[in-house]
Amino acid sequence: MIDGLLVLILLAVAAVLACFRFIGCAQIIGIKDWQGPPPPPDYGKLINNDFTMVAYWRLGEPANTLPGATAADERNAHNGTYQNVVLMAGAQSAAAAGVLIPGQPGLVATAPTQTSVNVDGGYVKVDFNPDLALNPAAEKAFSVEAWAVPEWSAMETDVFRTVVASREDTGTSRHGYILYAGPVLDPATYVTTDATMHWQAWVGDGAKNNWVMLVGPPVAVGQTTYLLLTYDGGTQTLTLDAVTNPVPEMSSPPRLSMPAVYSPNPGKPLYIGMGATEIMVPPGQPMYPFRGRLQEIAFYGAVLTTDQVSKHLKEAIGP
Repeated sequence: MIDGLLVLILLAVAAVLACFRFIGCAQIIGIKDWQGPPPPPDYGKLINNDFTMVAYWRLGEPANTLPGATAADERNAHNGTYQNVVLMAGAQSAAAAGVLIPGQPGLVATAPTQTSVNVDGGYVKVDFNPDLALNPAAEKAFSVEAWAVPEWSAMETDVFRTVVASREDTGTSRHGYILYAGPVLDPATYVTTDATMHWQAWVGDGAKNNWVMLVGPPVAVGQTTYLLLTYDGGTQTLTLDAVTNPVPEMSSPPRLSMPAVYSPNPGKPLYIGMGATEIMVPPGQPMYPFRGRLQEIAFYGAVLTTDQVSKHLKEAIGP
């Protein structure tokens, strides 16, 4: 009887062990192979999946990149060229030392190997292409997206600093779009009404010979900021988020909108980190240099939705 009981006990133990082995086998292999949490998604891969994207300059070239080198477009159609120029101060334009230093610390948490470019007179020039001026004329819808860290003096006032510009200003007609930091101007007289630096989005309306100015909040020097200008055919919108001090509800960053008529840039290049694209180099020189770091400049042939913006912010900032 004892022998029979022993056999039953052994059979029961074997069954339990077999059951544990069957259930736990994958778990044991998983523990053995587990190397930590999965890497965060790459911000660049996320936004590159958007089929409406026309051009995407990550500005992640290595630190030894020199003026004249290529600033690659991830879409492979609109490569730019790194440039630099020493600028004297001008009318609402700061002096610049000609600084162009790629390979600087990145601004996007979920792309840890991605770098930014530090500029102060350095910029990227992208030759004119209608794709970067507007979507097909019947639609005239687009989005311009950028990440920036302003690194000028917190006391600086009454100058403009350009993140992205695709513009032509003849003095009598104005065309294209600009993402700026700068003072607030009276739209009728262009007289400064507030000299402190504010984030702004401008579009040229062409027919009325004017810029339509959308003014956002004051610039926080040293703070990583997400910038987005969109135009849907009748309204321009500026979306901002200071990601080092994010708004409580990340899915709803500040959005400012106003009606606008858009007249596209008819033939001048696109600049990243510099303005006045109608002043060619040589013989003249550009104006409104950005000072600080820039990264992840993207142009889309459609309006990014609030859901897309929320996803971009969450993916960029990480958990």
